[in-house]
Amino acid sequence: MGDGMRNEGPSNEELPALFWDETPERPEEHPDYAALEALREESTPEENAENYKNQGNERIRVANKLKKKFYFQEAIKYYTKGIDIKCKDDNLVSTLYGNRAQGELLLGNWRRALNDARQAIEINPNNLKAYYRAAKAALKLSEAQVAIQMCEAGLALDPGSTDLQKMLEDARRRHGEFLAAQEKKRKQREDAEKLAAAMMGKGIKFCPEEYKVAGAAPRLDESGLVHLPLLFIYPETMQRDVVQDACEADTLAEHLDVMFGEGVEPLPWDAKREYVRSNIELYYLAHAGAPLTQSQLASALEGESAPARSDAGPRRYGKNAASWVKVNERSTLLETLAAPDHVVPGAPMFFVVAGGSEYRDRFLKYGVDSL
Repeated sequence: MGDGMRNEGPSNEELPALFWDETPERPEEHPDYAALEALREESTPEENAENYKNQGNERIRVANKLKKKFYFQEAIKYYTKGIDIKCKDDNLVSTLYGNRAQGELLLGNWRRALNDARQAIEINPNNLKAYYRAAKAALKLSEAQVAIQMCEAGLALDPGSTDLQKMLEDARRRHGEFLAAQEKKRKQREDAEKLAAAMMGKGIKFCPEEYKVAGAAPRLDESGLVHLPLLFIYPETMQRDVVQDACEADTLAEHLDVMFGEGVEPLPWDAKREYVRSNIELYYLAHAGAPLTQSQLASALEGESAPARSDAGPRRYGKNAASWVKVNERSTLLETLAAPDHVVPGAPMFFVVAGGSEYRDRFLKYGVDSL
């Protein structure tokens, strides 16, 4: 119901005994209460259950009129009282469960509503309203297949029900979308596992992702060659260049020829014009982190975060301490990435410095601390 619906109800003093939510201290002082008690004592279980059903229905009517949740809650209490009598009239008990399902629907308690509607159907398979309420609750729970089953069963009883037919169409559409999403997810996982197996089979190792290239991701081409985005970092200014798609068979020299070749504008911040093609040196950070397993890599390729590990980042000491390794730019990208000490931090990253420059000497002297 709307946000304006309030939970509180009027006090007992404002209501006849029929609408009390709790018994006052001296109920015998109220004539209508005594009459109701006498009526209950003289009535059969079926009559009492019917009375509770009617009281619940009246509260649903009042709730809809006054826009107060309080009366929906009260209706559920009375339907429950009717159910607890355990009378022998299956149709009546089924109606009580179905009506309580409606109350739960109106309060947004979808799972309770579905459970009650199913119970109503189990007791009386001809309870048409229960099928509608079960389907409605199932859709709210995003259980489209259950909604389809409920709608189809209801339509078998009443083929002309436009409400059930409309809901069935909605449920089938949602179920189709769910199946398409599941198939897409399955295909993504399959592709991720295939790519992870190919890269690890070629000796390319990854640690938990620290860097990524927007709009680019690793892939396999039709020949089974790995393609990766590359990051070229200028540690002197921490600016970067990006190659969206580099093949494992490429050499780094090919990319440097394009980036610093004849006719290319010099870097705007390179006042000394040190970053010319003949001076360019590339380095990668060895032992950038603890490698992921193949399964973890596949999950990372799907976009999942790798599990937290105390040894995930680069180490400063020990045999696997992080250090700068100069790249042979004439080697293929695969040969560089597959080096035993090369662990890719999400995306292959190469640090670009100008040979013979003061900054290059500082960069190598202070190691990782130079960043």
